[in-house]
Amino acid sequence: MAGEFLGWIKKIGARVASMDAEEHDELCAWISHLPQFISTALAAALVEEYGEDAPLLEAGGRALREMTRISPALTPCGATSPSPTRRTLPMRC
Repeated sequence: MAGEFLGWIKKIGARVASMDAEEHDELCAWISHLPQFISTALAAALVEEYGEDAPLLEAGGRALREMTRISPALTPCGATSPSPTRRTLPMRC
């Protein structure tokens, strides 16, 4: 059954990579968690440098919004920060 499934996946153009669990976990940490860390660090650094009321997202444009959109340090429009002590990069709606 697994061989049939892999054959079907390959037919639709996907590339299949076989790896052990440890290698998979390390790879996922780099491709999943590292972007999250970078986004959060950027948003936190901007808030620390310019303050919570600075129009950072407007000034930074699309590139900054994309770089910080997955950051938990960024508060979406209308949302409140989950922690009263968390510093956020507010979005202007």
